[in-house]
Amino acid sequence: MMAMRINVKAYQAGTEPAQDADGQTMIVDGRPLTRAVMLDPREVLVNLVLHPQRQLTGAEMYEAHKLAAKIEAAEGESLLLSVEDYQALRRAMEQVRGYVPAHRELVRRVWEAAETPVTPKE
Repeated sequence: MMAMRINVKAYQAGTEPAQDADGQTMIVDGRPLTRAVMLDPREVLVNLVLHPQRQLTGAEMYEAHKLAAKIEAAEGESLLLSVEDYQALRRAMEQVRGYVPAHRELVRRVWEAAETPVTPKE
């Protein structure tokens, strides 16, 4: 049996000004302090699968919810999906518009998912 392995390790998607407890930008040596903005691929993938732009029917939402639950339940830095679930994820990603540069790495990871042999659980 084959599965598709997607790297879901969080990655730095950019930077933003660091703020103090009052919401003010922190300044160090006259320059704004920045912090890394991390992107959690699992969270983005779940949002894509359930995205309103997909205009899902009730039955489609039910199936999408099952896929979203599998994505949320994945442990570690890899998401293993059956070929059918992977194809459903790809279809969902193709239906949603409005990606931003921070999503480039995520899209690459999904499109370049590795086919991996797996042994079914008994």
